[in-house]
This record gives sequence, C-alpha cells and structure tokens, in this order.
Amino acid sequence: MAVIPRSIYREVEWHLHNAPRLITETMDEEPDRLPGGIVMVAGSKGRISDRTGDTALRRVEKAKKTAELEQWMACIEATRKHFDGRPEGDMAGRYYGMNKTVLAVADEMYVDKQTVNRYRDRYVAYLALLAACKGLIRMRK
Repeated sequence: MAVIPRSIYREVEWHLHNAPRLITETMDEEPDRLPGGIVMVAGSKGRISDRTGDTALRRVEKAKKTAELEQWMACIEATRKHFDGRPEGDMAGRYYGMNKTVLAVADEMYVDKQTVNRYRDRYVAYLALLAACKGLIRMRK
C-alpha cells in the first residue's frame, strides 16, 4: 500500500467525520436575503459599500462550499459502497459513523488495534484517491 502524506490523511479523515454534519447545517441555515428596493449605498472616508453586492458574494461563497461538500459526500458514498460487506466497511461504520475510538472498534470486531488501523488506512487511501480524481485534493510542493 502506498503511503499518503499526513496532511492529506488528516484532511480526508476530517471530511469523513464532519462532512455529513456540515451538509445538514448548511441546508438548515436560512439563506441570506438580498435587500429589497433601492440598493443601499453607504460610504465612509471615501469607501462605498453595497449591501446587495456583499450578500451576493456571500451566497456565491456558500454555494462553492456546499458544492465542494457535496462532492466529498459523493466520494464518501462511493467508498462506502466499495467496502460494503467487507471488514473495512464495518470498521468505517463503527469508527466514523458512530464516533467510537479505535480501541472500542477493535474490541467490538474482536481484532487488535493494528488490524483496525490497517482497515482504516485502506479506507482513507481509497477515499483519498477518489477525492484526488475529482480535484478535491492537491499535492503541494
């Protein structure tokens, strides 16, 4: 198995733990409302502020983040399907899905900690490859 850099490993695991929660939070948020009527322009010391423009920029940034999280969720779902019915999939369901510790997962699966770590490495490496194919992960020099 190839070794992936620690920073990428951590990024992939962060998305495994947090992407589902972040998707639901962004969907539940009330969208920014554009101010109705005349565009409010306020200036101070030569600077002009447009509330409509700021709100539109916030919406675009939010849409970008949501689209990226949805791509991560697609990769996570493809990884879940790939490992379904295998020990790696069982480990991922317990570790990432139920937020249990590695030792608790090892006890429940009747294996040692190193075996759980090997399953975890395979799972994260596969997800990292899928994410890299979609352009979500980039190697930095």
